[in-house]
Amino acid sequence: MVFIVTALRRIGRGALSKVFDGTFFLGLMGWDFSLFLVNVITFKRKVGRVTPKGQPGEGGVWPEYIPPQEGDSRCSCPALNAMANHGLLFLHFISSFSPPPPEY
Repeated sequence: MVFIVTALRRIGRGALSKVFDGTFFLGLMGWDFSLFLVNVITFKRKVGRVTPKGQPGEGGVWPEYIPPQEGDSRCSCPALNAMANHGLLFLHFISSFSPPPPEY
């Protein structure tokens, strides 16, 4: 009797798991498609008007290139490195997960 009850519980949980997975997937695809439609339907910003006034990159003008200095952190992501090289991110960022530098 215990064997049958255990088997039915496992079958029920497996079936509910598949139903939940399918519902979640359809909901996620529906949300993604609705965002796609909103982006297609809503107004478009004119070229050169995407960046707010007074911010770096306004009108397509970006800050000058600043080469990395000694002790600057580097990243494997080219986009982050490009932003850091143009002064949009700090090059001397130290991760909060790293230990403090030794005192001499």
